[in-house]
Amino acid sequence: MRASWWLSLVVLLLCCLFLFSPSPSFAQVDRGGIIGLVTDPAGARVSGAQVTVSNLATNQSIAVTTDEKGQYAADLLRIGTYSVTVEKPGFQRAVQSSVEVGVNQIARVDIALSVGSATESVQVTAAPPLLQTEASSLGSLPPVCQALMLSSLLSDTSITAHFTLSLFQFSYDGFTISG
Repeated sequence: MRASWWLSLVVLLLCCLFLFSPSPSFAQVDRGGIIGLVTDPAGARVSGAQVTVSNLATNQSIAVTTDEKGQYAADLLRIGTYSVTVEKPGFQRAVQSSVEVGVNQIARVDIALSVGSATESVQVTAAPPLLQTEASSLGSLPPVCQALMLSSLLSDTSITAHFTLSLFQFSYDGFTISG
């Protein structure tokens, strides 16, 4: 009984230490990205195409250019819904709208350009899949939660945790921490 109380106290102090100390891992939680491949009607890769990624909620855009392999990457995007527009002289402009970028996710948007003038436009209506095949990383709990879960398993006590993007609440052995 006495050892369990000390373990609870140590875990509580560790929680406070981790929660209230600056941590670079918590600062990058609200970002994602969009990557893709631009091809022509024959399936050949198109280099030098202008790719514009626009946040539909804020109307902020970033422009990138496809590399020699026809690939592009827009990194460090805030979570939200985006449209991807691809332009290249000699091809019709292609637009993929409603691309969802989630926390720590990379959406893949491959676009096939059609031959035509730049004044013509192709609207792509199929949504990209939500399955992330570009990275092997998985979402994980912050270290403080992992420590709480481990101590709960070792001491046969109950633990609950509630999270939102900016708020948290931990309950452990009658102690509650909110932030």
